[in-house]
Parts: sequence; structure tokens; C-alpha cells
Amino acid sequence: MLLKLLQDGFGSAMDLNCAEKILYGANWAYNMKLPCEALKLAAGFGGGMGVESSCGVITGGVMVLSSLYVSRNGHESGRIKALEKEFIETFTKEMGTIDCSDLKAKYRNDEIKCNLVIFKAGEILDRIVEREGLKNPPPASAGGVFTYLKFLFLKFDNIRCQIDLIFLQACC
Repeated sequence: MLLKLLQDGFGSAMDLNCAEKILYGANWAYNMKLPCEALKLAAGFGGGMGVESSCGVITGGVMVLSSLYVSRNGHESGRIKALEKEFIETFTKEMGTIDCSDLKAKYRNDEIKCNLVIFKAGEILDRIVEREGLKNPPPASAGGVFTYLKFLFLKFDNIRCQIDLIFLQACC
């Protein structure tokens, strides 16, 4: 789901950062139905919150899990903490750290950028979501036509988000 979308280049043309790729991609792959305004919340989390601290794929992944598995707030149950812990511990075990600067030193290069890190986060999220289930599962694929329509919708939605951002900048 999310991993395949990311491997197919999702977010690259829009120059999304790591946190944005995870949240925007999950919004599509998991049919989360988050509006553009909510998606923009991930912008400041890329590059380890801009200071190479906790990697944006971690903060983006926690946003995804929260959106999918919290009904009201984080204190309603221990479920979100358990899922966050699983996500972060699995990522750390498989990649060695969640620290942006360390991940960049080990996995980033000019050609693929941080794709290996982003793909790993997508893979782990897919495993958790597959096990836990979705509240709004995406429609079953109808083959090539569905994939093409999905691609067109993504392009349209991305353009709409960019237009919303330009409008907000002009108004504020």
C-alpha cells in the first residue's frame, strides 16, 4: 500500500520532505481523508524538525498512526502508545537509529536522497496497518484503469493543495 506508492515516486515531483511523504502518502494509501490543511502540519517535521533531530519519517508515522487509531485524544487508551512504540522500536532495530543526522550519514545520497529511510518507514507502517485494519479501507483495485484514475486524482489533489497554499500566502 504505502510502500508501493512511495517506491513508485509519490511526492517526488512535489518536492515533499520525508514527513510530508509519509503523511500525504498514507492519506492516499490508507484512505485517511485528511484535508490539505491537516496535511500541511507535517511540513515542519522534515529534516528532523529542521535541526536533524528525530527523523521526519518517525514524526510523520506517528501522525499517521494517531489519525488512524485515536478516536478522541491520546489519553483515551494505551493503544496509540503501544503502536508508536512498536513503530519506533522496529524502525530503530532495522535502521539503527531514529536520529536524522545519523540516518542521513548512513543512507542518504544525492541520487536517491532519503528514499531508503522513507521506504523503511512505509514498510513498517504497512505491516502495522495490515494487522490493525483500517477504518476507511480504500476501494479494491479495478486494475489499470483504477491505477490511472488514482494517479490523476493524486495529481489533481496535489495541485489543489498547492493552489490552496498560494491563496493562503496571498491572503495572509
